[in-house]
Amino acid sequence: MLRFLVRNKSDLDEVIDMLLARMKEADPNSPEYFKLVQHLDKLTRLKESNKSRVSKDTMAIVVGNIVVVLIVVGYEHGHVVVSKALQFILKSQR
Repeated sequence: MLRFLVRNKSDLDEVIDMLLARMKEADPNSPEYFKLVQHLDKLTRLKESNKSRVSKDTMAIVVGNIVVVLIVVGYEHGHVVVSKALQFILKSQR
């Protein structure tokens, strides 16, 4: 129904789920459980560090494009613009 809201699990998420399943079966006082906790800690830190962030260059292009559009729209509000405003917008390098 709303497939765009469903997030596919990554391989890292699947490994974490398998590790959690093994932890449920293990005795919390055993050395194996301690090793599993250490592995879980490493995997969750790896998962947090893998989150992609928007680069500063991309943010600068987006902010610049918004400023240009606002200037053009503000000018068009009072005057007629003969050229196309979309020519002023920078396009992504991708």
